[in-house]
Amino acid sequence: HFLATDSILLGGTEEQRQRWLPGAAQGERLGAFALTEPGAGSNPAEISTRATRGSQGWRIHGTKHFITNGGAADFIIVFAKTDPAAGHRGISAFYVPRSAQGLTLEKPEPILGVRASHIVELQFDECMVPHDHLLGDEPKTSSERAKLGDALAALKREDPTFQCRFDSETGETII
Repeated sequence: HFLATDSILLGGTEEQRQRWLPGAAQGERLGAFALTEPGAGSNPAEISTRATRGSQGWRIHGTKHFITNGGAADFIIVFAKTDPAAGHRGISAFYVPRSAQGLTLEKPEPILGVRASHIVELQFDECMVPHDHLLGDEPKTSSERAKLGDALAALKREDPTFQCRFDSETGETII
């Protein structure tokens, strides 16, 4: 649960935090964190789940497995590639209500030991979520990042004293 709520706390906008965190903090809503995939494990760079922006929202397609609380969660934080060309920087997180069309919960995984957790596989078959369910801001595409780099290089040529730095972790330009 805390990985899902921390994702909202750290990656969501102020409006998203106000909308989704109070119910989770009060124990009224349970969250799940969906990163792990068949063939990728928990390596984000290898995930194959995709999210495509459309006029009505985001369409998510892919499979997540071994998702703790997946069978009981009210919402799921799902990681998907929005810009496959950008590698691990092209991954975004989405708030997906359990009731979302196109989301299917498979049978619980057989586990040993503690069995109180609902561990399931999740199938996203053109699962549609509204635009505002993307955590944080719209992702920048590879071409947008390249254009920004070209523009900064041109500024540097015009004014050799111009100083800026691109933070590759956050994707922000610091001038």
